[in-house]
Amino acid sequence: MLVFRETLIPCRHYYSTKTDLPLVQLLNNTGKPNDFMVSGNECTYADLATASGLEEIAKYAQAVGIHKNLLVPRDSNGKLRRRKAACHQTSPTSLVIDAHAAGLLVHVWTFRNEDCFLPLDFQGNPQGEYELFFSLGVDGVFSDYADTAAYHATIE
Repeated sequence: MLVFRETLIPCRHYYSTKTDLPLVQLLNNTGKPNDFMVSGNECTYADLATASGLEEIAKYAQAVGIHKNLLVPRDSNGKLRRRKAACHQTSPTSLVIDAHAAGLLVHVWTFRNEDCFLPLDFQGNPQGEYELFFSLGVDGVFSDYADTAAYHATIE
């Protein structure tokens, strides 16, 4: 069993002295970390999700926990963005490739089975969403339905 500690606060010195557990730096799809807002740091979650931001995170964390929309953005209607309008292939960002290049594992959050949380493309088919993300090379997921997540993690 793997156990990770998660944080929304990017602070390598603090966590490196507090635990031997591997650390997951969480990245939201909007905004910036609260401690950055308080300190006046202009860096956003989007900045942290760049190749150089991920290299900095790799100095203190072993993984990033990313909001699903950072990897496969949705359009204004709630559908996954496509490479071309008539194309059935999604348009993922390079986040998994960049994170792996920095030596980080990638965990994506949060997977749920209810349609109100699913992209329109996967209404009634939460399994399809898991299949998509595992096919993009993610190393793990945060899920409210561990049985669905575990099943799809073992078949990929």
